[in-house]
Amino acid sequence: MKLSTILCLLIGFTCSIPLFSQENKTYEQALKQTQKLMQSKSKREAYIKGNAPATAADKALLKAIGGDSRRHQKAYELSSGIFATIVKKADGDPNKINQLVMELMKNPETLESMLTPAQRKQLAEMAKEVENEKFNAKK
Repeated sequence: MKLSTILCLLIGFTCSIPLFSQENKTYEQALKQTQKLMQSKSKREAYIKGNAPATAADKALLKAIGGDSRRHQKAYELSSGIFATIVKKADGDPNKINQLVMELMKNPETLESMLTPAQRKQLAEMAKEVENEKFNAKK
């Protein structure tokens, strides 16, 4: 499993979440609410249920990570931190966020350079786990 594939799927899900709403007037509030949604399995599942793009992104992510529920949750927790990096880089401007996300979808390797060492390590470990499972399943 390539890191860039996992990154694209995580970014794809975050694109389906509206950042600003009546309750979230600042990007800090919106970011916190979005991160809560991504980190909470019950909130995320409720959101996914009513959103076709989020459903598609979630199914693709689950398939890409081998269907493992522990890894699924871990992916969203990681994605939450990655999303914070994107929002901060765009100074919370929704248009800049969308533009940056579109650029990252075209070239996910660019995002790797934006990740913290801890995020890079988590992502690499996740990709390695998936590859090991695929390899062992072929035996």
